[in-house]
Amino acid sequence: MWPLGDEEGTFDYAAESQQVLISSTPRVEELSEILTQSFAGREVGFDDLREGTWDLPFIEKHYRQAIKDLEQRQHVVVRRMTSKRTGVKGNDRIRFLKVAR
Repeated sequence: MWPLGDEEGTFDYAAESQQVLISSTPRVEELSEILTQSFAGREVGFDDLREGTWDLPFIEKHYRQAIKDLEQRQHVVVRRMTSKRTGVKGNDRIRFLKVAR
């Protein structure tokens, strides 16, 4: 693969330039923002949410923390179907509210 890179042997995206969506060390705040923008006004199950965003570099723990933070800020409403009182997992339904900016 070395001959396919530049003179230093590195590779980069060759099409139009793109903005960085997620930093190299992803933060839960970034995930919260992405979820809020992507799912505004929709209701989705926790497992479906994770499946629909599989290409993001976050793990289940990050999703739980993001949903918990959004719930505390009243940006989502969680209807718990699978989890206990405060957790989120499985078939729990998450309704993303349209938040005015």
